[in-house]
Amino acid sequence: MLLVCTEATNHLWPYGFIERYLSNYDNVFCYKQPDLYDAADSLYLAYRSKEIANIIERIKATPEWLESVEKQATEKGISLEQSLWDNADYTYRMNIEPKGFVR
Repeated sequence: MLLVCTEATNHLWPYGFIERYLSNYDNVFCYKQPDLYDAADSLYLAYRSKEIANIIERIKATPEWLESVEKQATEKGISLEQSLWDNADYTYRMNIEPKGFVR
């Protein structure tokens, strides 16, 4: 694939390509079986896991956010750790979603 830009569209570079690619890759990746991962999937898993772990730490460091996650865990009848992971995963997905992109 080749992305081309001119002076008139230089300020738009790279046209949301990276966000769209990462978002689409994540959607496919989430449904892959771990035994079918290739080298790129393994690298992405490490990156994704690190990002989700960072978000979990941000949740824990934000009292209001943590309280909301604890409330969700109680309402859903799941562990706090599962609720933390669910919220961090959702936040990660929203962060890589291109702005204005509708599924």
